[in-house]
Amino acid sequence: MALDMGITVTEASAAVSDNIFLSTKDTSEIDIVIASGQGALVRGQELGKITASGKYGKYTPGASDGTETLVAILGADVNATSADQVTFAYVIGEFNASALTGDYTDNMGIYGSGLIIKKGKS
Repeated sequence: MALDMGITVTEASAAVSDNIFLSTKDTSEIDIVIASGQGALVRGQELGKITASGKYGKYTPGASDGTETLVAILGADVNATSADQVTFAYVIGEFNASALTGDYTDNMGIYGSGLIIKKGKS
């Protein structure tokens, strides 16, 4: 007899097949909302948090709405072209700059309270 504890298990092979992680040790994810109008985003997109709404959008250095600060890495593909989308993002972890998506993937360093972006395998 199986005991249902309300836990869903996802196979790890699907989660790491894109090489966005340099290490899966000490990763942390949070639930987020991608703001409408961000378009179709893919896993690995660098994200900033929009100050006025608390929603997330593409990381954009030079912006002044909060997205100029890299705070998260998108965990799943979403299409936020015409509506907000609920998804998840990584806020702690060691990431492969070569596998991230967005316009600013050469920004290696430490961001927020635990995003480490380094050159790794592509």
